[in-house]
Amino acid sequence: MGKRSESFEAVQKSTVRIKDKDGKTYGTGFFVSREAHLLTCAHVVRDAGGWKNVRVMDQPVTCLYEGDPERDDFSLLQVEDAVVVAAEFGKDFDPGDEFLSFGFSNEEFYGAPIRGEITAFARCGALGDQKLIRLETFSDAQRIEGGQSGAPVFVYQQGKYKVIGLIVASEDLNGGLAIPSSTLIARSKILSKIRPLNIIKFALYSSGVLTLITLAMFWVKLFLQNSNFVFFLGKCSPYRVTELVSDIDSDTKDGNIDSALFKADQAIEECKDDSLIIAKSQILLQKKDYEQVINTVQKITSNSQSPHRVKAIYNLGIAYSNLNDCEKALQEFEKIQDNRELTIKVYYNMGGCFSDLQKWNEAILKLQYVAETAKKIAVNSRRERTGSFIYYQESVKLLADIYATLVYENQGTSKEGNYLDSFIQYYGEFLEETIEPNRKKAVLDNNNSYVLARNVNSSKIYTYIYQTKEFKILLCNLYKKNSYAVPENLKNICSQTSDTTSGLGLPLINHPFEARVYAIESEHEQ
Repeated sequence: MGKRSESFEAVQKSTVRIKDKDGKTYGTGFFVSREAHLLTCAHVVRDAGGWKNVRVMDQPVTCLYEGDPERDDFSLLQVEDAVVVAAEFGKDFDPGDEFLSFGFSNEEFYGAPIRGEITAFARCGALGDQKLIRLETFSDAQRIEGGQSGAPVFVYQQGKYKVIGLIVASEDLNGGLAIPSSTLIARSKILSKIRPLNIIKFALYSSGVLTLITLAMFWVKLFLQNSNFVFFLGKCSPYRVTELVSDIDSDTKDGNIDSALFKADQAIEECKDDSLIIAKSQILLQKKDYEQVINTVQKITSNSQSPHRVKAIYNLGIAYSNLNDCEKALQEFEKIQDNRELTIKVYYNMGGCFSDLQKWNEAILKLQYVAETAKKIAVNSRRERTGSFIYYQESVKLLADIYATLVYENQGTSKEGNYLDSFIQYYGEFLEETIEPNRKKAVLDNNNSYVLARNVNSSKIYTYIYQTKEFKILLCNLYKKNSYAVPENLKNICSQTSDTTSGLGLPLINHPFEARVYAIESEHEQ
C-alpha cells in the first residue's frame, strides 16, 4: 500500500459522526489528538441539543470550547478513554488546489469521499465577516449537505493528507464554505480551557492528591507526546508561528505590503521559522524585489528536511524567471516538476521560460499539458472562473504566440501550413473560451483593424499573420457565429467560405516575461 493510500485511510478513520442521545446524526467531527480531542461546528453541537446531549462513538463528551454559531462556529470536544486516529493540521494552500473531505449527510451515508477544488476566499457576515474557504465540488453527486457540517477539508501536502479547514456551510449543488485551520487555531480559546490551572482546580474539587498527581501526569503526557497539542504552546510553537503567518498574510492580501514586510522581519527575528521566511518571500515577490527573494529562500531550498523546501524552490524559480535568467529558473523548476500540488504552476512557468529561450518544442509540450489540464477545472458548474482559469487562459495565449512565431520563421516552407493551422486553433480557442462575451465584438473589431493595417504598432510577426487568408476566414466565421455584422473588407472572403471554424481571435501583444509570470501569481493568490 502506498503512502497516499495509507494517508487516505487515516483521514477516513479520524472522521466521526456527531449524534445525540437517541442516535440521530447531526453532523461530522474529526479528531485532532490521540487523546480524542475533536473539532466540529458549534451549530452542530447546538442542533444536537448542546454538548451534554452529544454522543461520539456512542460515548458522552466533555466540552473544552463551545463556540458560537454566529461568531466562530466551531467547538472543541473530547471523548474520554477512546483510541482514535488524529488528523494532522496543514498550513499552506492555494485557490486551485484539490481538496478531499468526508462527512455524514444522513444515517445511511457512510463517509464517502467528496472531492473538489478550492476556488477562492469568501467573507461571511453571519460569522463576523471572517474569511472562509470557498469549495467547489467536482460533481453534483458529491454535493456538500447539512450533515457534513464539521467535516474536515484535506489537502495532500508533503506526502500526506492534512487538514486545512472545517466545513461550516453548504452552497447547495455548488459546493460549500469552510473555516481555515489557521483561523481555528488563532481564534480559539483552547489554551484558556486546558491550561494547567483549570486542571489543578478540577483535581482539588475531585478526590484529592492522587487525582491531582494522575491529572498532572496526564498533562505532561498530553503536551509532550502529542504533536497536535504541542502545536498550541511556546513562544515559537507551530501555533504561534501560524498566528504570525496569518497576520502577515492578512496584511498582504489587504494590500498593506510595507506593514506585512515589517511584521515578517519582526517575526523571523523572533522565531526564524521556515514558514515565516516563505511568507516574507511572497511579499518580496509582490514588491518585485527578486534579488531579495533569492537571498531569502536559498537556505531553505538546500534543506531537504524542511517541509517548505518545495515552496521555496518554486519561489526561487519565479524570482530567476522574472530576472530573465531562465536557465537558472528551469534548473529550479525541474527539481519540483513532479510535485502534484504544483504541476500546473510549474509547467506554465517552465513553458514560459522555454519560450523565452526559443526552445519551442519543450515550451509547447509543457503549455499543452497546462492548457488541457487547467481547462477541465477552469470554470465551475455556475460558470464562474476558478483559480485555474488564469493558467488556462495564459497557456493558450502563449501557445498562439509560439505558433505565430513559427509561422513567420517558416514562410514559404512545407511547415508553414501546419504551424498556421495550430496558430488558428489556439488563437481561436483563446477568445472562444477565455474572453468575456460582452468584449467579443470589440476584440473582433480590433483584430480587423490590424487586417486593415490601421494599427502601426503590431509586431512584424503578427503583421504577417493578419494578412493570411486563414486569419481573415477566422474573423469572418466569428463575426457570423456571434451574429455580428460582417465588416465590408471581409464580406468577399465570407461569401467564399462556410462557417467551419470555431473560436475567436485576439491580437497577442508581446509582453515582458517579468510581467507575465508574476501577474499570474498575484491574481491566483487573491
